[in-house]
Amino acid sequence: VRYMWETLNDMSQNELRLFLHFVWGRSRLPPDGSPKWAEGFKVVSQTTTSDPDQWLPTAHTCFFQLDLPAYSSKEVCKQRILFAIEHCVSLG
Repeated sequence: VRYMWETLNDMSQNELRLFLHFVWGRSRLPPDGSPKWAEGFKVVSQTTTSDPDQWLPTAHTCFFQLDLPAYSSKEVCKQRILFAIEHCVSLG
């Protein structure tokens, strides 16, 4: 999870918008105090049956949740997150 936060810290504003759209399905966060926040943003360790570096993160936009594999390095984490946010979005 630390690699994810470091990756987010290094992202451009456009990449952060793509990340938000990937995990939330929207381009903006809800206002403070909104019931849409529910339990806030959750990061869950994604269990994999093989090398986690080969897996992409999975988003659950209805729950504002990211399932994140246990990547071996920050570089792998950054590559996988960037690929996911740029290529794996199906919501309009």
